[in-house]
Amino acid sequence: LVLAGEHSFDPHLYAGASAQYVQGEYEEETLGSGTVLAGGTDKVFEFGLKGGIKVNEHLAFELNYRFENWDSDLAERESFTRNTVGAMVKATL
Repeated sequence: LVLAGEHSFDPHLYAGASAQYVQGEYEEETLGSGTVLAGGTDKVFEFGLKGGIKVNEHLAFELNYRFENWDSDLAERESFTRNTVGAMVKATL
């Protein structure tokens, strides 16, 4: 499930948000080498925000934030939470 949207407040200022939920179910699997991978479930939730300024049609600056929560009961994968902040300069010819 993915939800996303972006809004322009005026010709130069915009903001957006997105959210995603994914659930994966995995069955036990035996590899050709004889290694057995246990089955389990991955649940992933992601949320993001962004905002930007369009200086002109060729140049824009953007800040973004993303939160990720991976909940896994697979033996080969650890659960984790991650926060990411970024800044971008967008230039086009």
